[in-house]
Amino acid sequence: MKCFVCNSEAIFEKVVEEKLRVKECKDCGGQWVPFSQYYPWLERHGPIFSELHYSDITHEVIDSQNGKICPDCGRILLRFKVGHDLQFSLDHCNNCNGVWFDKNEWKVIVSRNLHDELPRIFSTQWQKHIQKEERAKYFEEVFNTKCGDQYNRIKDFKKWLDEQELMPSILAFLADTNPYE
Repeated sequence: MKCFVCNSEAIFEKVVEEKLRVKECKDCGGQWVPFSQYYPWLERHGPIFSELHYSDITHEVIDSQNGKICPDCGRILLRFKVGHDLQFSLDHCNNCNGVWFDKNEWKVIVSRNLHDELPRIFSTQWQKHIQKEERAKYFEEVFNTKCGDQYNRIKDFKKWLDEQELMPSILAFLADTNPYE
């Protein structure tokens, strides 16, 4: 097996968690986790713990963007955003379910307690949630830029408006440029 990122042949087997064997590149630190290793580990792992939203552990991650071919079945790996304030993607084989982790990505996933959630990260539901989060952040930035200092007052008004039974009437009143003409 050659490394996906640096083409090194310095690949060795390593245990990253209790009895979870991966193939790691000695040169770039990337790791290949075959599903045949991950799933039995997941079954032995025990209960799934809740995600930790913030971790004191910080690791530099350099998310390689180049295309990758699965070393186990030869299919193209697809990139899936991890989300949840993590700014990198994982490369996943939709055929045999192997996963490529660039340097330190596994450590970050573990530090956030997402290492037992990999199948969910690759799900349509997880990816749609990430898209929804990204859209919300984008609109927040746009409105904050456009409205400036008034943005917080507008958000408070919106929160109040959302709680009103007469919301449709209030919106109609606000939409009419001059309701008394």
